[in-house]
Amino acid sequence: MLNSSCSLFRAGDKSYSQLTESMEGIDTRPLEGRVIVLDPGHGGPAPGAVGTGGLTEKQVNLNVALRLQSYLENAGAKVVMTRSVDTGMIAGRIDSLRGDDLDFRVRMSENEEADLFISLHHNSNLPLNRDYSAIETYYKMEDYFASKDAARMIHKHLVKNLQIPLNFLLPGNYYVLRNNSRTAILGEASYISNPSLEKKLSNSESIEIEASSYFLGILDYFSRGVPRITGVTPAEDEVVYTDMPVFKISVLEDEYGDGIDEQSILIGIDDEEIPYTYGSSLITAVPSKPLSSGEHNLFVNVVNIKGNHSLLYESRFMVDIPPAHIVVTHSPGSVPPDRITPLTISATVIDKNNAAVKDSTPVHIKFEDDSGSEELNYTKNGVVRFYYSYFKEGTIPYTIRSGDISYQGALVIENRDKPLLLLTFTKKGNPNERLRNVLVGLNGGQFGYTNGDGNISFENLEQGEYTISANLPGYYPANLQRRVSGNSSHIESVNLEPMYSSILFGKRILIDPEFGGLASGSVGPSGLRAADENMETARYLVNLLKAAGADSRLTINPGEDLTPYSRVRLSNEFDAQLFVSIRHSSSTNPKNEGLATYAYPTSVNGKRLGALVLNSMTDIMNSRGAGPIESADYVLQQTGCPAVIINLGNVSNPEIEEELYASRRNRLEAYTVFTALLKYYAGASSDWGEFSGRIVDSEGKPVGNAVISLDKTIVIQSDSNGRFKFIALENREYSVSIQAKEYRSLNEKFVISKNDRLERNFTLVRNR
Repeated sequence: MLNSSCSLFRAGDKSYSQLTESMEGIDTRPLEGRVIVLDPGHGGPAPGAVGTGGLTEKQVNLNVALRLQSYLENAGAKVVMTRSVDTGMIAGRIDSLRGDDLDFRVRMSENEEADLFISLHHNSNLPLNRDYSAIETYYKMEDYFASKDAARMIHKHLVKNLQIPLNFLLPGNYYVLRNNSRTAILGEASYISNPSLEKKLSNSESIEIEASSYFLGILDYFSRGVPRITGVTPAEDEVVYTDMPVFKISVLEDEYGDGIDEQSILIGIDDEEIPYTYGSSLITAVPSKPLSSGEHNLFVNVVNIKGNHSLLYESRFMVDIPPAHIVVTHSPGSVPPDRITPLTISATVIDKNNAAVKDSTPVHIKFEDDSGSEELNYTKNGVVRFYYSYFKEGTIPYTIRSGDISYQGALVIENRDKPLLLLTFTKKGNPNERLRNVLVGLNGGQFGYTNGDGNISFENLEQGEYTISANLPGYYPANLQRRVSGNSSHIESVNLEPMYSSILFGKRILIDPEFGGLASGSVGPSGLRAADENMETARYLVNLLKAAGADSRLTINPGEDLTPYSRVRLSNEFDAQLFVSIRHSSSTNPKNEGLATYAYPTSVNGKRLGALVLNSMTDIMNSRGAGPIESADYVLQQTGCPAVIINLGNVSNPEIEEELYASRRNRLEAYTVFTALLKYYAGASSDWGEFSGRIVDSEGKPVGNAVISLDKTIVIQSDSNGRFKFIALENREYSVSIQAKEYRSLNEKFVISKNDRLERNFTLVRNR
């Protein structure tokens, strides 16, 4: 289903009028023995699109599939139907995004090792336009090879015979395509929402024409031969013990092809092509540079002289290069003989190419002390850590061994002249969860990161008071005051509080600022580009999400642009759990605020997120938006996860355009979406509070554009009346910081209780 805002094309009297190609005397031998899965879309409780006269898409899809089945089986193909009657797939396995058991359809394709999977559909459009029709043939987005070959041939014959002028051959990311490892296409032969076509699709002659067109396209595809990759070494998941493995790939050409196109072979490792030779149906290839230890991915594709490709072959293999060097550091450099101060021994194990050895490489350490103890640990990213604490002053030799190499070192156990500070950072509520990569600062001068076990040390300190700061995405920042005295060790465990009970931790949220580069999007009366504002709001939003622990990123960087197709592909590569597109539009009505959300018609979660965004718009921006509006925008239709488009303002509105020239509105828009995302993941059970107020000067005049931050993490700005508002606040104590040009900074603390609606006003004093 495409967003058909383009020029209209009427179906006309010629559509489905006759089969323009002859079925007489064609050679059907290339279909013999081919396994073809036909998937009549929808079925049972899922009718699909419905015409004005009540004709359902599910019935038309089935009628075409049954007629096509007959043609294919008469030609000697093995046809597998995902359904042969008006029924759903499996009770209790309903896909929330598309309304039936799509997984079962895909599994049929996999289990049968289909040579071709075809999902048959008939379309409707949004917004609804009864005059519109088009032929749309989708191939599996990640398979630009075999699936596109099949789609091209089938599309060609649909266009010839259905005689509908408007047609599109498109990459598709529908569930039955993206989750299918076989050659797979989805056909939207015409629009059942068009009354003229609905009438034609209700008669057997039109069904015959469409089924014949599909048959001729399928025959055309297989008549060109389909080469296959029949064997690969190293095999899937095999471990190789060299950094320059030799790959051997066996290829079988189809009898209907004219041989392999040697110049068009594609073979590579980890997205980088490598050199190869070809002869006697065997590809031989060697990496162009040594491979590092660890997991790698191989991809191979071949094409025959007639232009048909094999399925893209992908496999993973493991490289295990023996350890060649061990690099060791101690932290701290020495410890007192108190038996409580641990000394961290970090060993980095690297191979002959100075790359980390593979994960889980065993490393042993033996201490040459009275105990003679020996420990075993395993590498992660090439690093392994050991800890030592002992009561006896002196030098303790040790030996670290991994594979055939070893390292000799020594620990220093001695009384110290200056104190030592050792900190261990853990998650509040779960002291066994150590926090790595915490940025720890001492008096704003010394900085360092905690290691993989959550530890960090500061040595040779002067006695006195120290301010310890700690920052880690996903946790509220911490500031501690500690006194260090004497010459002993100060050991302390510090708990960091996770933001929002960790509900955003690790959530893969892709933020998509529409347009970019030369694509400006809408343009305001004074030249403001929507693309620039989309990017600014999106960047604020990503920063908020990252601060709360989400794995969030932008589809594009400033100054770049991507097609909708590339944005959807990026969503696949990122394995996004949510796709959020940021938009600023224009309107013929300059007074319209332009606030709205859009979701795909059957995306339950997309609509739920859209509704939550609208609620936040009301709470924060004091404005009502429209929606969630059903839309068949390409990114909504094709993303493999819940998706929403959020229109955050009409740049044709002079007031909104002027606001967007400053940062306050962008920041507020980002905060609005952020709070909706929090509620999306938290569900309806949260008992969060709100904090609002007004900022004025000593004369009672409003201070606009003041920067208000909570725990230096969540930041908004006051409006022209000095007002601000935070929503979706956890029940805890907060530090609020307020800064404004020409005024003294203000810092206070406050507590939010369950469902609290706290309102406080602040008076700023001018700098002298």
